[in-house]
Amino acid sequence: MAGKVEITRAVALTFDGTTQAIPAELLRDFDGTTFLKLRGSKPEIAKLVCGSSCRLPKNASLANGAKMQELKAKRLAAWQNVCLEEAEQEEDNIFGGGDCNPTETNAPSKKRQREDCVVTVDIFGTDVKVFCPGKRMQQNDVQVALDESQLSAVFQFLKADCPAAPSSKRQYKKSGRYSALSKEDEEDEECE
Repeated sequence: MAGKVEITRAVALTFDGTTQAIPAELLRDFDGTTFLKLRGSKPEIAKLVCGSSCRLPKNASLANGAKMQELKAKRLAAWQNVCLEEAEQEEDNIFGGGDCNPTETNAPSKKRQREDCVVTVDIFGTDVKVFCPGKRMQQNDVQVALDESQLSAVFQFLKADCPAAPSSKRQYKKSGRYSALSKEDEEDEECE
């Protein structure tokens, strides 16, 4: 009996001398391009962006950082510009010389399904390709094309959030026997 063969692909990224293996769950393929999900709450992303300049706690997070929120806002603005252009093109088609079908005009309007698309965001003069999923885009992670120059610009942009990275996304309340731990165990070194 023949054994099973499993093929896996591993990605490791290096930024400012820090190499970090990226789990497969943070990678996404779309139209032949691989995108990296910048999930700020993942320690792999925080370690990669902040590097070895600071000691990060177990639950370090870039998710609530100002630069991460700014990056999400840039993605949303670029996506809205693309949507406005598409809406204008559709409006031209609607009011063009096409035939009018009364059954379509009397039908209740359906919510338009958004399609997955890629938009371009400018970061430090670099055009960065960002994937925008059709559903729940604002709740999804920023997904950047797996390209050296683009990722370098994004990581450099997010590096400003590193001093705030030692704080977790939410505060954990210790209870029971863990609430009596000494303060020495809870101290964290700050980033430079």
